[in-house]
Amino acid sequence: MNFDLPIVLAINSFAQRTSWLHGPMLAYSTYGLVWCSAVSLIGYALLHRRLTSLVHVLGSTKLRPLLTAGSAVTGGTAGATRS
Repeated sequence: MNFDLPIVLAINSFAQRTSWLHGPMLAYSTYGLVWCSAVSLIGYALLHRRLTSLVHVLGSTKLRPLLTAGSAVTGGTAGATRS
């Protein structure tokens, strides 16, 4: 007895009933990674701009330890103003 047959028939029935969805799904499977990457880069750019303006407004001395906490791990020198 083949237990996968009902699942295959259900998927085939769904595909036959939604033929209008084949085009958008083909586009998504072809360009989905590009779309996701573009949206991620735009979101990162907007967040970076907002954090940069926040640092300028509130003063860099109060927020520098929070925003450069990873500099010790990555070897950066952003937090090197301590004496």
